[in-house]
Amino acid sequence: RCPFELAPIRASPIKNRQYARVVKINGWFPFRGTVVWLTPEQGGRSTGPPPPTSDFDYAHTAFIPPLTADSGLASFVLRGFTAEAWRSPAEGRWLMVDNEGPYAVGPGTVLVCTEGARAVAYFHVAEVKEDPER
Repeated sequence: RCPFELAPIRASPIKNRQYARVVKINGWFPFRGTVVWLTPEQGGRSTGPPPPTSDFDYAHTAFIPPLTADSGLASFVLRGFTAEAWRSPAEGRWLMVDNEGPYAVGPGTVLVCTEGARAVAYFHVAEVKEDPER
């Protein structure tokens, strides 16, 4: 059984006719930290940070070094970041993998957020909160 509710994925129109992948996760987001978006010159998104809304969360892939985009990508979701800010507080969670083994996240972990194999942001984890429902 899936531990959260997943609304249908839809493409959210953003500037320059590009789209962000958005979902709505009605589950627990245990990771708290700071997201730092790469600029287009650094190889990040050509349109800059995606615009989050209260209706949808930003779905993408991520890995934890020393894994790479080739060896350790898993679905990841960010929410609560400031629209169009290059650096912002945010909350995150793995979508389908457990927080263990090569996907274990703790304070001080840095996740590489990707769109496909391309790094677009770094999520610096400051805190991992326990699910109050458990």
